[in-house]
Amino acid sequence: MVDLGVGESSAPHALILGCGDLGSRAAGLLRVDGFRVTGVRRRSFALPGCQTMALDLANPDALRCLPPAVDLVVVALTPALRTPDAYRACYVDLPAAAARYVNAPRWIFVSSTAVYGEQQSAAEDGWIDDFIDAQPSRFNGEILLEAEHSLRSQVSHLTALRCSGLYGPGRRMLWDRARRGEFGEPRWTHRIHIDDAARALCWCAGHADPPAQVIATDPCPALECDVLRDLAALQRGEPISDVNLSVRASGRRLRPRILLDAGFEWHYPSYREGYRALFSVFSDSPQAPLAL
Repeated sequence: MVDLGVGESSAPHALILGCGDLGSRAAGLLRVDGFRVTGVRRRSFALPGCQTMALDLANPDALRCLPPAVDLVVVALTPALRTPDAYRACYVDLPAAAARYVNAPRWIFVSSTAVYGEQQSAAEDGWIDDFIDAQPSRFNGEILLEAEHSLRSQVSHLTALRCSGLYGPGRRMLWDRARRGEFGEPRWTHRIHIDDAARALCWCAGHADPPAQVIATDPCPALECDVLRDLAALQRGEPISDVNLSVRASGRRLRPRILLDAGFEWHYPSYREGYRALFSVFSDSPQAPLAL
């Protein structure tokens, strides 16, 4: 853990704006790393060992209740709707407003690999890594990249944590698609288990000189059709293949180069390990809730 050195307490103070699944998991890990944590969410909630605040950050009066000075701010907000207006309000307007009330030497903004367009140019080896300029092709990526630039212009140091598709307990989309018998397309897809995403966030928080942007994805991109095939096999009680059978693929491939170079260790380095661990959670057996 890095001592960020603000305030009278010897424990650095982290403020988490948005304590959903990712923010709450990160709060617990930051506490283990020695941070004093204050979590903010719209409705009342509990975080063991942390201070919590139920605030609607869209309300200026609520912003005045935030601590005026902390060591670290984590922005992990989620829009209410998947529309351009909802995205801009959540990702651009709310963090900008919070930055006018809270002073911190470090900020971490949870962004998305959607800032990289599906057809944008890559490195000579065909991969997109943390050092390639983002060129979004959809509104969500465009607004998230705008949000990164906007907040970066307001704060001392910002790390944009660009997460790929999050999966884990309670996130059943791919599992249900496989159960319906969907085949998927031969296109590259990327994901990261929610636990590894929270660990990547805490890695950024503890870094002595955190990078401006970090791709948070597991190091094994996979074709959508292969993922759905393997999840269907798992549901039938068959072993998951360790070989991708599809040879033609479209779309981008992302390499989390900064995390790889740093020696970051994924608990779930591919979807195979992650979904094997989640099998009992997603099954319909009476024991399934015990795996949570």
